[in-house]
Amino acid sequence: MAGGYISQNVLLTTNKMRTNICQIIATHSPSTISMKLPDTLEWSGSIKYYTQKTGNVSWKSGTLDLKNTNNVWCCNVMLSTNKVYPAITFKLIRSNIKRLIFKKRLLLEFADGLLVHFNPDDHLIPKISDFFEEYNKNSNAGKKERALQEGLD
Repeated sequence: MAGGYISQNVLLTTNKMRTNICQIIATHSPSTISMKLPDTLEWSGSIKYYTQKTGNVSWKSGTLDLKNTNNVWCCNVMLSTNKVYPAITFKLIRSNIKRLIFKKRLLLEFADGLLVHFNPDDHLIPKISDFFEEYNKNSNAGKKERALQEGLD
């Protein structure tokens, strides 16, 4: 079914019963079907950031801990020198992000001046790339839905 379009009901079976029915309806190719993101993610690597309060903090080992609460991704930057309290916390809200670039490094620039550079461990690059692809799809779908709602009001 490579390159084809899907619009069908798929019956999922288990060894015990045929109870789960999943309906797949898509108007795009199979590669664009959205997947559900997990509610928590932890990415390890090197982190560098700038805030107006702290100034420039150079590269340190640590993690980005992401948690999805009510469809808003909250991120705690945990440095390896202090694993109890986050160095900084921010939310991934599309309207607050000025720049989001991910190739082999992540660059996030926010409207309030926060700048975060993240150099992930090599094995995480595909997972992070998938996350931001899905994040962008979900953000764009949310924009379209809000625009349709406003048009109906």
